[in-house]
Amino acid sequence: MTDIEQQTAEKIKMYRELAEKDKNVDLAALTLKALQESQRDEIAPGKKRLAYIISAGFPPFGLFFAWHYYRSAKAGGRHVAKVCLVLTGISIAASWLISAIILASFAPQIEQLQSANVNMNTVNEYKELMAP
Repeated sequence: MTDIEQQTAEKIKMYRELAEKDKNVDLAALTLKALQESQRDEIAPGKKRLAYIISAGFPPFGLFFAWHYYRSAKAGGRHVAKVCLVLTGISIAASWLISAIILASFAPQIEQLQSANVNMNTVNEYKELMAP
């Protein structure tokens, strides 16, 4: 059970004890209020999903979500922040690796162009020497 669930369970238990002592206490209303308060303190699943997608798809922006949820007082905020950080780190590493692989595939072509440029300079030097 999470902290919010434990706190809610303790409140409901306290309300039951109070209702047993005093019959004028409306247990249903107090329980409903406790449940509504616990739901208000949780991060909405849609917001979590959005934070995760942006963290994985656009790595630098994931750091903003990590900072935002780390400082949040809502239940599970630090967990969401940690997941955003991990996803951002994985995404940055994957982007770097893919970029390195793509650039490495062009290395032979770049070397050929450089050697062709050296050969052209040599040809131009010979032309200058041969010219009267």
